[in-house]
Amino acid sequence: MKKLILMLLLGILPAFAFSQQPVVYPSYNHRVTTGDFLEHWFVQAGADWNAFYSDQEHGAQTQVNKSPFASGRSLVGLNLALGKWITPSFGLRFKVSGARAVQVGMLRTDGSLVPSETATYGRWDYELQPMLNLTNLFAGYAERFWDITLYGGMGIARNYQSNPHGSTWTASLGLLNSFHLSQRIQLHVDISASAAEAGTDGLARPLASSMFKNRDCAVRFGLGVSVSLGKSTWQKAPDIEAVMDLNQAEIDALNATLMDAEMENELLRQELEEFSSKP
Repeated sequence: MKKLILMLLLGILPAFAFSQQPVVYPSYNHRVTTGDFLEHWFVQAGADWNAFYSDQEHGAQTQVNKSPFASGRSLVGLNLALGKWITPSFGLRFKVSGARAVQVGMLRTDGSLVPSETATYGRWDYELQPMLNLTNLFAGYAERFWDITLYGGMGIARNYQSNPHGSTWTASLGLLNSFHLSQRIQLHVDISASAAEAGTDGLARPLASSMFKNRDCAVRFGLGVSVSLGKSTWQKAPDIEAVMDLNQAEIDALNATLMDAEMENELLRQELEEFSSKP
């Protein structure tokens, strides 16, 4: 009976020598592995509060209340966007915004500007916007509750009220605050400003000569929801040097374990021979 037990121990010792726990390899905090083209897409929908400024208001000594909260200055619009994150820090989106925009006409009287007419017109903005996730860029990729993204873009502002319909160039700059409600759903707060060519509002009578003042501008505050399509998380890239060091340490530890197992096996063989030699 003792001989049988010793033989069984000799058979299972090699299995114990090679048994290991799963290893978690070290990875970079600011590097990830790229995915397929269909991964990391998202759609966004929301509502904007818009305050519009006609190019004719940018002259000096105007008698118009320029506060964005002034009566007749702001209107509510809608927006829809489709985008893709190329890396955790950089992405692109195509955004469409529509609203009834404010048209403020101005006349010059005794060297000052006075309002001549205030009306609304149908306006849609189509923009391609590069996006830079500042949180991931400076703090490294991680699944967190709040992300801050800086974006800018250029596109076309379309006036559907004028006859004929007019299209002008427009540009925007904004800050997108994203709050992760779940892995796929985010609530976002979007603050931005845009500037379009003079005449976007249908009144092509600029009174300011400065390139920056000769624009139809808008300030926007938006609330909306983002939904991730397909895979929405990233796989961190392994730290190759650290992995190689870890593998070498594992090999050294395995060799030491094998040597210990061989020594134990040799002792068991000697005991088995001694046991077998006894009558």
